[in-house]
Amino acid sequence: MTVRALPVCPPTLTLAPEATVAEAMSMMIQREVNHIPLCEPGGRFLGLISSNAILRALVPASARVEHGVENLNFVGDALPMLLDHMKGNADRRVVELADASVAPVRMETPLLEAALLLSRTNTPLPVVGDEGRLLGMMSRRMLLTYLLDKSRNG
Repeated sequence: MTVRALPVCPPTLTLAPEATVAEAMSMMIQREVNHIPLCEPGGRFLGLISSNAILRALVPASARVEHGVENLNFVGDALPMLLDHMKGNADRRVVELADASVAPVRMETPLLEAALLLSRTNTPLPVVGDEGRLLGMMSRRMLLTYLLDKSRNG
């Protein structure tokens, strides 16, 4: 069985790489999603921008680096700092924060391989076709729903 057996969600929501972080944040909040695929005008998948990537950009660099500050409890009310970091990142291009290492799958990818990839990431999997064109997104819930249905109905 392959990814083709699943009802892959079509890419109803994408961003161009030159979109801004502010645009991505607004879209995520409006559409209640945590990930948005980035695509070229022809539909070729480039990466995913996530709410986690945006949050990481708002946190001080000293807490993001390896062996950096372990917690920020000592800072106190850091709302002004967070707002300042948000303003400083608002006009950045999403492609600068996007995760380009997300491994896309194809319709021919075995379900076991897709399950393995989903278990190793905190993002949905992009499903691509010819020339890397985004066909849709595959979520954990989608795969688990399919597997539960198959286990109940044979």
